[in-house]
Amino acid sequence: LTVNEKRNNLEDVSITCNNIGLVYFKLRNYDESLKFYQKSLLAKQKSGSTFDLDRLYTNMALCYNQLNAFAEAEKSIQEAFKACGNNCSDEIVMEAELALGVSLLNSKRSVEAIDHFNKSLDLSKKLKSTRFEMEILSLLA
Repeated sequence: LTVNEKRNNLEDVSITCNNIGLVYFKLRNYDESLKFYQKSLLAKQKSGSTFDLDRLYTNMALCYNQLNAFAEAEKSIQEAFKACGNNCSDEIVMEAELALGVSLLNSKRSVEAIDHFNKSLDLSKKLKSTRFEMEILSLLA
């Protein structure tokens, strides 16, 4: 990160910050994770890069869910879908729909959440993503 910052290579700064954010997320340090995701977003905005912007917004939404900031999570999901437009990969849609379902469920909007979980579940089966399928089935239960 330091080398990329010294070189003022904003694209690489963004990618590195997203990866560091993921590490903190896996360590369950959601505040630190979100800081790096936001730093990644800032670098993308400064450089005009849209590479993996949909994934970054989805990652941010997952963090916001863990921090009980459900309105922010939903805004991040909207931005993720806006970033990829009509070209969203099935993997991004699967992850975003899951994150949106979690946000809605925790916002006491379970009927809406079920619809999003089912969309994500269908994609998890199509993509043969057993991990996501099990996670979604658990949430539906």
